[in-house]
Amino acid sequence: MLLRGAGEARAVGPLCSKQKGVMLMLLAFVDETSDTKFKDYFGLCCATINSNFYRQIKDDFQRALKRGGWNTDIEFKGSYLFSALSGDTNVPIEKRIEIASDILALNTAKRNARVKFNVNSG
Repeated sequence: MLLRGAGEARAVGPLCSKQKGVMLMLLAFVDETSDTKFKDYFGLCCATINSNFYRQIKDDFQRALKRGGWNTDIEFKGSYLFSALSGDTNVPIEKRIEIASDILALNTAKRNARVKFNVNSG
């Protein structure tokens, strides 16, 4: 999910439904990933957000980046997590992992919200 940055993610939608007389709008964020080295690899992700909660989630997302010292003018991408040469190079890898964990904690679907890193510093 990209809420701010220069990446390819974009909001698609809205998807609307009516529940108990109240209009519910879902915002869908779609992003893709591939690898120039491994041509057979392609990933697609879609995240949906109830529009009633978008502002709060966006603000919390931005706060997590700022707390971690990440420059919000630079896209925060998963492929940058373990690269000291990509993204905001002023933020160490350990701090990037912490930021990613804080952002993942914003997910209300706890069953599918997980992150696991095995960092070998030796």
